[in-house]
Amino acid sequence: MVLVMKLKYVDTLSGDRKRFRRRYPKAVAEVLGESVFQVAMKARGGADLFTEHAKLLSEYEKIVAKAKRKASQGGQLTPIEHWREAVAEAEALVRGISGVRVKTKRVRCLLMS
Repeated sequence: MVLVMKLKYVDTLSGDRKRFRRRYPKAVAEVLGESVFQVAMKARGGADLFTEHAKLLSEYEKIVAKAKRKASQGGQLTPIEHWREAVAEAEALVRGISGVRVKTKRVRCLLMS
């Protein structure tokens, strides 16, 4: 017995390559100047494909949320809002690090600050 799952927004290209492709909402497309978010996926199948799909989906949601905020404020973010977004993005990057061993207390403090 075989179980087949179809992932939303994933197309199969020639050579069994995968592509994540999702349209932006109209309001977001006007702000970004693009109508589609599309990325060639590195994974071909298995658990890696599901992981990459989840990451691309969250990246899409971040882009849409940021564009909606920008559109609601007339296209301008204040410097403090830019700073807050940069800090949130940096914290997300630090949380995404795995497999790094911190041997010294000084390095650990630098990473956590």
